[in-house]
Amino acid sequence: MSWDNVRPAFIKAALELQNRGYEILYWVVWNKNELVNNKMQFKRTQFHWHDEAVHLIPPPEIDESEFAPPGEDLIERLYEIESVLVTMKQFYKLSGSMLAKKHLFHRLIQYWYGVINKFKPEIVFFSGYPHTVFDYTVYCLAKFLKIKVIMFVYSGITDRYLLISDFKEGSVALREEYLRNQDKQFKAEDLSPDLQKFYKWHLDNQTGEIPPEIKKSLKKLSGVNKLFLKFRVIIKSFYDLSFFKKLVGYIAKEIGPNMKKEYEALQAVP
Repeated sequence: MSWDNVRPAFIKAALELQNRGYEILYWVVWNKNELVNNKMQFKRTQFHWHDEAVHLIPPPEIDESEFAPPGEDLIERLYEIESVLVTMKQFYKLSGSMLAKKHLFHRLIQYWYGVINKFKPEIVFFSGYPHTVFDYTVYCLAKFLKIKVIMFVYSGITDRYLLISDFKEGSVALREEYLRNQDKQFKAEDLSPDLQKFYKWHLDNQTGEIPPEIKKSLKKLSGVNKLFLKFRVIIKSFYDLSFFKKLVGYIAKEIGPNMKKEYEALQAVP
């Protein structure tokens, strides 16, 4: 699910699995332009473009009508999925009225429950946490049907990833390692060379005090970029007639309580 089909490491991992005798049955990919090359390398794999999966558009090779609608018993047993999905922004965008939300949920269950029953996977891989409407549905259905789940979660430290099977539980191995080492003393020299480099980089006030992804966001939201962003919001608000409503809300937020004030009230100089 949402497995990259462009970057060499992801392709290499899939090819290695295939070479070891694993059959990659169904692959939701990020890049539509690479599908021709992907299909040549993985001839027995059903590909599904991520953007179409998000909008619940099946790939041309699959007829959604062949999957039976979910029965009342199944829907009742999957109530927890529905209660989480309705809180997701994408679900809100895809649906409208309460009746439309129900219909969308039933279609999600019909399609992905049908896909799982058709392909009968032994393992479902996620390249990260399932956080969109379709992949969260697949994750919950896999758990419901007792199919093994493997997720690759980035630790935020160099190239280290954690393998987990349940995002609520997190990494069991990391927790066990933490408990085993919590009373021990370590020095920076005990780290591997690449982690020592990473650690020292973060101690460097000139280059390492701000993580790269934060620097990228700061650049996007400062100076001329911030001005253009604000300008686009203003122009759009004139078009949709929400300018004065937004202006009043902005002033109220600046004068009254807001998240920035709450954060600054709790922060302390280290």
